[in-house]
Amino acid sequence: MSSQRKLNGYLERKDSLITQYRNLKSEFTPAQQALFYILIKLDELVYEYHVCKSYLETQQLTHKPPLDNLQESQTKLKTIYEKIRQIEDEIYYDELITSAPRLSIIRKEITENAREAGKIIHSYEVMNPKSTCHLLDNRVYELKPRASPKLKQEGKS
Repeated sequence: MSSQRKLNGYLERKDSLITQYRNLKSEFTPAQQALFYILIKLDELVYEYHVCKSYLETQQLTHKPPLDNLQESQTKLKTIYEKIRQIEDEIYYDELITSAPRLSIIRKEITENAREAGKIIHSYEVMNPKSTCHLLDNRVYELKPRASPKLKQEGKS
């Protein structure tokens, strides 16, 4: 049951961070809001990247994979990271940080949240080896809030 509490805590924290992140929109000029929207979409992909990277790093620490697979994964992850930085430069990320300094802090917290997700997935697989193909569910990978219970109830009516 401890793992379920850990998962719920992780999901609640993720929802809180997403809300804080999206609430920053009002701190930007209309022109910056378009760039902020692009950054949100980028961060949805970056979140998945950090989940996968954390998962692979955790797996590497506990189950030494073949060296070829490890080097190939590290090369791909490095290439993806470089592309992320390139896109941030192209959307004037530094200018967005100047307008909303909290943006940098929230993005770091979101990155840590994604890393936690990778560790949760790995520990779930270790505890449930027969269901490894499920990798929990998509809520862990996506930088999107869970559907609120109120919305679920309204949809059933």
